[in-house]
Amino acid sequence: MLLWGGIEAADKAYNSIGVKFLPMGNTGNQMGGWFNKEINSLADFDGLKIRMPGLGGEVLKTFGANIVLLAGPDVLPALASGAIDGTEWIGPAADLGAGFYQAAQYYYNPGWHEPATILDCSIDMFEWEKLDDSTKELITLASKAVNMEVLSHFQAVNDSSYQKLINEHGVQMRQLPDDVMNALGQRAGEVCSSIAAEDPVSQALFSHIVEFRSSILRWTNTSEKEYMRVRSLPFTYPSA
Repeated sequence: MLLWGGIEAADKAYNSIGVKFLPMGNTGNQMGGWFNKEINSLADFDGLKIRMPGLGGEVLKTFGANIVLLAGPDVLPALASGAIDGTEWIGPAADLGAGFYQAAQYYYNPGWHEPATILDCSIDMFEWEKLDDSTKELITLASKAVNMEVLSHFQAVNDSSYQKLINEHGVQMRQLPDDVMNALGQRAGEVCSSIAAEDPVSQALFSHIVEFRSSILRWTNTSEKEYMRVRSLPFTYPSA
């Protein structure tokens, strides 16, 4: 987004509707959602009533899920009443505060549908263009600072909230099976490609993302992924 031309690519879409876009917060990897039934196979999505807006919901539709769009304050009551069977939200810290543990038994990971949700600052282009260059730079730098602050906050507090959900509220953690994840990944590529092909601006932006994805996957497989593997080896390390 910041160093590989992401802002410039996004601006081609945002500017066309009169908006200047700046990233201003990031949740990091989210969770897969809250459910009142276990998800053991793709068949479990068929007929499932779930609140999942955006591209993730479009993917689940193809497996027979019924996507229900609800405003934030309406989600917990809908889950408690059975109007929906499940919902995605954010991650342990935000989900604990929302109280979803009161209405759903199972908490799934990973957040395949939102690996790192960007919060954004949208500024009217007419007003943006009236600013001098130094003010534009000040706003841009401030947005970068807020972006890192929000991401750091979520990273700092998610584990303690995760532990509280398990140990104090009895939430049952579950992981989506690999065969389900593989099918979701395959279908996600198909759905996103199909949506991107609907207009040239979307296609250009999607192609930019996919190109960078290939690059960063090569590097993270060499760096972070391998480091996480060796960090899990059975050597001892001081505990808190």
